[in-house]
Amino acid sequence: MVTGSCHLIETDTVKCLIDCGMFQGSVREKQLNFEPFHFDPATLDFVILTHTHIDHSGRLPLLIQQGFKGKIYMTPPTMDLVEILLLDSASIQEQDYQKDPDLVEILYSEEDVYNTLQYRYPLEYGQWVTEGDLEFQLRDAGHLLGSAYVVIRHKHKTLVFSGDLGHGAGLLQKPPMPLEEADYLVLESTYGNRLHQHIDQRLENLYNEVMATVAEKGTVIIPAFSVGRTQEILHALKTFAQKQGRLREFEKIPVYMDSPLALKATDIYLEYQSYLRDSVTRESIQFKNLRQAKTMKESIALNFNREPKILVSASGMCDAGRILNHLPAYLPLETTKMLFVGYQSVESLGRKIQQQQSPVHIGRESVVNRAKIVTVEGFSGHGDRNDLFEWTQSLNKPPLRTLLIHGETDSLEDFKNFLEKNRHQVTIPEYQETITLDF
Repeated sequence: MVTGSCHLIETDTVKCLIDCGMFQGSVREKQLNFEPFHFDPATLDFVILTHTHIDHSGRLPLLIQQGFKGKIYMTPPTMDLVEILLLDSASIQEQDYQKDPDLVEILYSEEDVYNTLQYRYPLEYGQWVTEGDLEFQLRDAGHLLGSAYVVIRHKHKTLVFSGDLGHGAGLLQKPPMPLEEADYLVLESTYGNRLHQHIDQRLENLYNEVMATVAEKGTVIIPAFSVGRTQEILHALKTFAQKQGRLREFEKIPVYMDSPLALKATDIYLEYQSYLRDSVTRESIQFKNLRQAKTMKESIALNFNREPKILVSASGMCDAGRILNHLPAYLPLETTKMLFVGYQSVESLGRKIQQQQSPVHIGRESVVNRAKIVTVEGFSGHGDRNDLFEWTQSLNKPPLRTLLIHGETDSLEDFKNFLEKNRHQVTIPEYQETITLDF
């Protein structure tokens, strides 16, 4: 499954976690958040957080609730981002509970989040740390601001967790740092059977789809995660228009960013510009025709605004956030274009809209879906099959064993077959399966 990332490592002297993510997607998957951990959090020595996305960080407060008192290692940008994301997660849970306390359970409160934040511990890329009989470092994974893959040395061998791995063609992120050593590799597989469009093609497709709808006096709604995707889409629109000599045309179109979390995340992105590509500037993200809906009153007013416009709102899978306020107003309109730029998990509202289901249920409301549906491939922060494979090719020889995780069944199986044809010994672990590695 592409959610709930959490991996326990045990040696003779150490017990630690790589990530502790929330399960998202279907009702069945979300219910897993309420099941007991298959380990005692109080016995953990430390945790390593690869990046801030909720499917990797969202259950950290549960560890503290249940007795964990160790360090949570992460990069400095992740320290800032995880604070706003976990607080947002707690706030969403509280809001859902207020709407329907009979149906909604709360995993943790804002107070639990603040208790968790005191255990953050900064670790720069390339800095080695020793804990018991393990030595480890974080290296840039190119997926998100501050994202990392983990290199762990134990005795005379090396274990690598990819985290979520980016690609070299991202607009904001630098390419993943080369993989220099790995006797054992735990590798994500979100797009293990897919190939992204070339960057030039996806930029052109994005811009053309937007301009076509605006020319027809319609509204383009782009569901985007507040951290990473929103900033990339804004940067893509501005820089493509500029490179094509169409900046004056673009600047006539109002672009609305409607996500309080995205506003905070953008400030953090601009604070850590040295972690990003040189082309990322304040002007490339916060351009003059960008409008920010800071209050709920400003957000709701957008539902009555029929001017041609671009509306970027969270969440990226349409399961939470302010976009839920806009969909009932805009989905029934044939002049609306839903422009998807990221992965939509099975059973998410975003996947149902993307598949042109009608009606769709939003809360207790049944909403007719007459919008035009377009998906522009390639804006995912995840590398595709070739990106993942090429990252492993910097090794002198394939790992002794490659464990594939974080993918839907067809992606895992297809990627396994591909890697085995290229000399990898591949295993797909089952949920909660124990794997013994020979060190």
